[in-house]
Amino acid sequence: MGHQKAAYDMLIRLYTPETITQSDFLLKVLLWYIRFDLFVGFQSGGESVLSQDWYVAVHNHYYQRAQEAPENLGWRYEERFAYSRLAAKDSNDLFSRKAKGQLGDEAFMKQLAELSARIDGLDKHIHPILLDPKDKVQSFPGAPDQDSIVNPHEPGILWDGERWTSNYLVMDMYGIMFMHHISISMALRKPFDPACIEKAFRAAQAFEAIRTYPNAPPGAVIEAQATMAIASIFMPKDAKTTSWCRRQFVKIESAGYVERSGLRTFRCSPCH
Repeated sequence: MGHQKAAYDMLIRLYTPETITQSDFLLKVLLWYIRFDLFVGFQSGGESVLSQDWYVAVHNHYYQRAQEAPENLGWRYEERFAYSRLAAKDSNDLFSRKAKGQLGDEAFMKQLAELSARIDGLDKHIHPILLDPKDKVQSFPGAPDQDSIVNPHEPGILWDGERWTSNYLVMDMYGIMFMHHISISMALRKPFDPACIEKAFRAAQAFEAIRTYPNAPPGAVIEAQATMAIASIFMPKDAKTTSWCRRQFVKIESAGYVERSGLRTFRCSPCH
């Protein structure tokens, strides 16, 4: 949180939402901070400190770029990542206001229903150009480990080529859904939505496919690890599943990322 506040102080002293969107490099800096800000806010149970107008400015910028060049996959990806971050910010702020007593039960439940529909639909509102099946991986060498809980070799799990980023996009959206549902469970003191368990296994399958795919770009595991870590919270606690998750954390750590799965403590790797 100390790093978060120091970065925030530098950001708002040097830039405004309007000036920072004038440079592609500075936008990358802001996107790094936004992910950091959201993750620290979620971990601490507090509010992400950057105000919503920054998130809106980033999304508006990339939305406009995507409208101007609809065939440009890069702008399409950036717009969806920015929209996901805005949805995550709204989730963070909603639970923070409720915890601070700034929102009554009736207003909270109404806003929660609207926001949950929006977040649970993130992966259903990806532009078709980013999901073109022509770049789906139908097979690759190898076979599932007999101790695995998922089959990474199932056809159509991954995209390759110019749509490789779609793998990270879907994983990123799952991560935001998971964080939102953890907050719901804590706020309402209720069990996880069973649909989250299915999504957790889908995220685990995608992670394992990314990890084992021979044509994956360098650093692919680091890009996908955060969602895998959060997905493990929703998985059954039987011996086979727990053992498999632990092995994945070891593999992630060996790739240069630290997990402390026993404490359910995750450090954000701000790659996107």
